[in-house]
Amino acid sequence: MNFEIFVEFLVDPSKLQPIMEEAKVDLHNGIIYLKDKLAIESQVHLFSEEMTDDLIEFKENDFTYIQLFPLKMAIDLISDFSRAERLSNRQLSERLIHYAIYDA
Repeated sequence: MNFEIFVEFLVDPSKLQPIMEEAKVDLHNGIIYLKDKLAIESQVHLFSEEMTDDLIEFKENDFTYIQLFPLKMAIDLISDFSRAERLSNRQLSERLIHYAIYDA
């Protein structure tokens, strides 16, 4: 799924459980990576910190993945952004990408 759609799961972390189980990660070791580039249309992949060594850029099966945030940090950022104002999933995904590029 693309990042804009995935943000819905960050807004309501109770929905994340099946995705985390499939990726074999949890909130404490899961890292969000985007395929090829940091963009809202990029495909989301979750990897464990152990699998990627927390690398910013990670290659697997001839694909390149760019680290966005650890899962827990993304959930906390969404919570902070949502506390200030009501935002759509698109706006939240754009803010997270912007934060990752310019502020993190």
